[in-house]
Amino acid sequence: MSSAGPSSCAICAAGGLREAGSVLESSFILLEGVGEKREQAIWKQGIFNWYQFVNADGVKGFSFSRKKASDEAVYDFIEKRSLGEFTHFFPLLPTSEQWRIYGDIKRSGGRICYLDIETTGVSRYSPITVLGVYDGSKTTLLVKDRDLDEEAIHALFSDCELIVTFNGAAFDIPIIDYHFPGKLPRVPHLDIRFPLAKAGYRGGLKKIEQALGITRPDEVQGLDGYQAVALWHAWSRRGDETSLERLLAYNREDTLNLEPLARMCYDILKQKTLGPYLHGEWSDEPEEPLSM
Repeated sequence: MSSAGPSSCAICAAGGLREAGSVLESSFILLEGVGEKREQAIWKQGIFNWYQFVNADGVKGFSFSRKKASDEAVYDFIEKRSLGEFTHFFPLLPTSEQWRIYGDIKRSGGRICYLDIETTGVSRYSPITVLGVYDGSKTTLLVKDRDLDEEAIHALFSDCELIVTFNGAAFDIPIIDYHFPGKLPRVPHLDIRFPLAKAGYRGGLKKIEQALGITRPDEVQGLDGYQAVALWHAWSRRGDETSLERLLAYNREDTLNLEPLARMCYDILKQKTLGPYLHGEWSDEPEEPLSM
């Protein structure tokens, strides 16, 4: 896309005076050669989004040729975002910053699948007993020996744009891939355990929920993953319906609570990342050289 093209100018005029609303469109770390310090240096110049960047005659630390090449990349970012092609940005963001796409996908109305599974043990080879997904409007629970199969999983994720888990990179996703290879869609996966740690919240899911004021019904209050295994065995070996109902309620809460956790985490990190620069409250620490 040419920087002189009329469509580019129209895009810039529409957004030129906007301050940071979307963390994604404030993300210059997407540009080649721009890391955290260089991104912060851009914000310190009062350039808080892509539109302001391309409208700027010059940006400190960018040579004329580098600015021109960066403008071309930013025009592409603007177009991809306007088309809702958020998967384009995920691999361009450092792993520690992939939380930045969450707000845009949520605001666009894209289907986000908050995923959690229960198993018969802690090994990746342990069979899945319950696979639960909350998509912002309803919860679907697939149960072993009932309706948990490849076809059901494929249908459940058919129009998903983002998968959100807690510790899913180490647990849920590898286990699903082992038992149902190729059935999860190739969409971004945001494991909020890591951005929550970046926001200052560490530990298990239940501990973080409590710290953020998220409560659970008495029926499942205090239950953990090991007890969930015991509940499954009580059902599968003795036919205890009450145990199965508690297990399903437990998994339902796991999936439901991922949504407010992800939203709170995004808001906290947005303020922590951009807030000081929007309000002129950054500390004047020595910066790395910015010549490019």
